[in-house]
Amino acid sequence: MDDVREKLRAEVLACRWADLEPHHTRGGLLLVRPDLDLLEAGVALATDRTDRVEIWLTVGRLGRPNGPAVADLTARDPRFQVVIVQPWVLAQEIVT
Repeated sequence: MDDVREKLRAEVLACRWADLEPHHTRGGLLLVRPDLDLLEAGVALATDRTDRVEIWLTVGRLGRPNGPAVADLTARDPRFQVVIVQPWVLAQEIVT
């Protein structure tokens, strides 16, 4: 798993919400809450750790943005750090 983590670490990108909207539209965007490590979530998806992913989805640490969240993100156009684990784009807002 360390190899997967390092591979994903090397692929982390920064972008704005406007860049993520097409991925949201196709249903491939997962937002990662600040209390969950982006790379930990990416590794879990890449290594089929469905037990962890299901828990995070259930408790809201990972999930697709809903209507009110999308409206807020569109209005603010914040910056995100992202990692791609096909077919998913995982995005975590950069909080300064």
